[in-house]
Amino acid sequence: MSTVEVRLPDELAEVGGDQRAAVSDLLSAAARTPGGMEAASTLLRSVAARREVVRHVTDAVANQPVPVGPATAAQIALVDQRWREIEERYGVLDAAGYAELVGASPTSRSVASKARTKGLVGYRRGRRVLYPAFQLDARGLRAGWLEVVAPLRAAGWADEDIVLWLAAPHGALGRRSPVEALDTGERDAVLALVRAEGDGVW
Repeated sequence: MSTVEVRLPDELAEVGGDQRAAVSDLLSAAARTPGGMEAASTLLRSVAARREVVRHVTDAVANQPVPVGPATAAQIALVDQRWREIEERYGVLDAAGYAELVGASPTSRSVASKARTKGLVGYRRGRRVLYPAFQLDARGLRAGWLEVVAPLRAAGWADEDIVLWLAAPHGALGRRSPVEALDTGERDAVLALVRAEGDGVW
């Protein structure tokens, strides 16, 4: 059987020793398998991306004034995973995207600020604030959305917590999320839960 020579991708140039040999063997085997190179390339891109993420996170943690413990790191990862799930399932808009949705100039920063007084909730990702599309329809905010959000804000909830709560499964709704219940017309049930949460009733 002939040997297939495959060059290690540039993204993994820092890999050395036994790991480098193992990756080269993997690529050589993949090159002899139909569709193997595509699968291997996807895997290696994922590995390279994760290495870069680890590098960035390590640098950020090193620059913090206090140590970041394992529990804190795990919580950060869990919340990040929830944001990604929301983004994938519902889609999100930034301030410019929301402005375009309601027919305003995409450079107008005041549009989203004004919408916040009507109940628009968002969360920060990097330097941007993103707004889950589950609170929107073709014209802008869903009708009566402020009634859903206002009691939670009045109870001191941060917008990020409101977003997570709205998208999370709830036992009182048969393990469906409040958003899913709203989508099936169960507005009264959701508002009752919102009032209970706002009043601190468990």
